[in-house]
Amino acid sequence: MDLARIQQGDSRNTYRTRAFHHQQIGLALFQEMLQKDSSAQIHTVFPFSLMLIILALASVHSDDTEPSVDVLLDVFALFRGPRALATANFAAIAESEYFVLLRPTDTKPSPGISDEVLRQAELLRTMGGDDIARTATQQLADDIEVSAQRFDLRVIGRWPAMLSDHFFARLKEHHPDALVVLSHYSIVLAAFRERWWVGSWDRMLLSAVSNALPETEQRRLGWRADDLVRVIDRHAGVSEQDDSKPVI
Repeated sequence: MDLARIQQGDSRNTYRTRAFHHQQIGLALFQEMLQKDSSAQIHTVFPFSLMLIILALASVHSDDTEPSVDVLLDVFALFRGPRALATANFAAIAESEYFVLLRPTDTKPSPGISDEVLRQAELLRTMGGDDIARTATQQLADDIEVSAQRFDLRVIGRWPAMLSDHFFARLKEHHPDALVVLSHYSIVLAAFRERWWVGSWDRMLLSAVSNALPETEQRRLGWRADDLVRVIDRHAGVSEQDDSKPVI
C-alpha cells in the first residue's frame, strides 16, 4: 500500500490491486476466526484488527479521488472493532506480548502543547447542546491535548473508537454541529502526519467536512476551514514559511 501511495498511473493501480488482494485474503481468514471462539485466538485476532486500521488509513492515500466524509467515516468505523475485542478479552491481552499495543511507550520527545492547540481544546469543551455531544467534545479535547503532550499512537484511534453510537450516528447523518466537532479531530491526526499511513489525513478530513457542510451552516456556526488549516500545520511542525498554499 505504501508503494501504491508513492507511485503514479499504472504502477499505482498494480500495487493497489495487489495490496487489496492480500488484504481480502487476510480479512476472510479474520472473519472466519471471529465466527469461532475469538478469545481462544485473541493473540492473532487482536493484532490483525489493528493492522486492518493501518491498511484502511493507508488505502485512502492510494485513491485518485478525493474522499468524502462518508468514506472517511467508514474507515473510522473500523476503529471500533479493536475496542470491542480488547474490552472482551482484556485479561488475555494483558498477559501477552501484545499488551504493549495498548500501553506503548513514547518513542520521541513531546513537542509541547501550543497556545493555538490549547485554545482549540478549550473551544471544544464549550461545545455541545446535550450530554451526547458534550461527552464527544470532552473526549476529543482530551485527545488533542494528549497528542501534543506525548507521542502516543493510541490516540490516533481513541476518539473514533470511544465515540457513543448516538454521536457516531449524527456524524453519519451529517449533523452540522457534529461535523464541526469532527473537523477538530484533524488536530489529533496532524500530530502523526509523518507516519506514512497517516500522512495528509488531517487535511483530507478538513476538506471532506468543508465539502459536506453547507456554506450557510459554516457561517451560522462560525466555522472556517482555513483557521484549522493553520492550527494543524503548526501542530504537524510545518513552519509558516513552508505553509504557503491552502488545500481547502
